[in-house]
Amino acid sequence: MAQIARPHRRSRAVTETCRGEFLMSDILNWIERAMVRTEIDRSSGCWLYNYDISHNGYGRLDVDGKRVRIHRLSYGAFKGEIPEGVLVCHRCDVRNCWNPNHLFLGTPQDNFDDMVSKGRNILYTPGSPISPKLTEPQVLEILSRIASGEDNKSLAEEFGVAGSSISKIRKGKTWKKLTVPSSGQVMSAEACPPPHVSAPSI
Repeated sequence: MAQIARPHRRSRAVTETCRGEFLMSDILNWIERAMVRTEIDRSSGCWLYNYDISHNGYGRLDVDGKRVRIHRLSYGAFKGEIPEGVLVCHRCDVRNCWNPNHLFLGTPQDNFDDMVSKGRNILYTPGSPISPKLTEPQVLEILSRIASGEDNKSLAEEFGVAGSSISKIRKGKTWKKLTVPSSGQVMSAEACPPPHVSAPSI
């Protein structure tokens, strides 16, 4: 196992799914679990978590029955509190890296500016808001997770969009062609079966 910095004795790690104070024993437990599933890139210094990766590349770990992003846990454990509404960004631009030395706090605008400065804004269109343009498969997943009870904040950070974008999807103000039937299965409006109509009597 690679040498790692010692975390705070008590660390308040604000994540997308939980807020709370983790004791040293808690922190060491999840660090140990994460390290056995991590590859250290000696050239870059990245700690590459390769076990549970989200669709857009972030490492995730189960903590107290909740799935949280490992880079946010790492920042909270090694560096301290994550203020409300603030993102944990990667200097290395490697989303499944959780080396605390590669992480910094930033606003959604800071994160966007960092992407632009590094030429990583290909998903953005001129004049668009901070949020990248979502694809239909991404919105389908968002709707499915909304139906499962996931909150706007966690979805916004994972998909790299503003919370208002998720809120508009939730309220049906955008992507109206996508629907969530009562079964919870998300489908395109075009794919929804037509209402049953009896054949006219002749």
